[in-house]
Amino acid sequence: MPAQQQGQVYKTSSGYGIRWYDENGNRRRRSGFTSRSQARRWYEEIERPRLRGDIARPAEMTFSELVTHYLTAHAVGRETSTITTLRERLAYAVRAFGTVKLGQLERMTVEIADWRTTLPEGSRYGIVQALRQTLEAGVRWGLMNRNPAKLAGPNPIPKRPEIEPFTRPEVEGLSIGLTNPVIAYENLSLKR
Repeated sequence: MPAQQQGQVYKTSSGYGIRWYDENGNRRRRSGFTSRSQARRWYEEIERPRLRGDIARPAEMTFSELVTHYLTAHAVGRETSTITTLRERLAYAVRAFGTVKLGQLERMTVEIADWRTTLPEGSRYGIVQALRQTLEAGVRWGLMNRNPAKLAGPNPIPKRPEIEPFTRPEVEGLSIGLTNPVIAYENLSLKR
């Protein structure tokens, strides 16, 4: 039985990286790990299964499987809270498209555009952004040819509500209230 490559961990200016040869004999590398063991674990959990063919072929992989692989790979060197937020945002897309094969999902630009309109207004931007970055990883990894979430149209950042500034009398009322907070509170509550 031929030996399996282990990957070579190396030191970077900000941590560690790992390099290996892909299935075509090209030298590949990935960095941004905080420790040697983290780099080695990423290689064992993500890249080695891909090299062995344990990850489903692109035509057979579902969106839900892509999300699982993406969250595992994206977790390297990131805060747990970041991955938790990303997982919560991706749950919307997994409910809608989880069982869809990536090959089919590539052609579902219109369906994704329609789905975006069903999302909660205040959360839409973050949910769509999570979908876009996950599908973009699928494109980078060669699992998809195009990102249908990007093709569905722009993902505008929602406008924040305008803040109504205090009027001059309200500011003066606050300054009086520094000596007597009860008066300041009563002044503000009567004016609003």
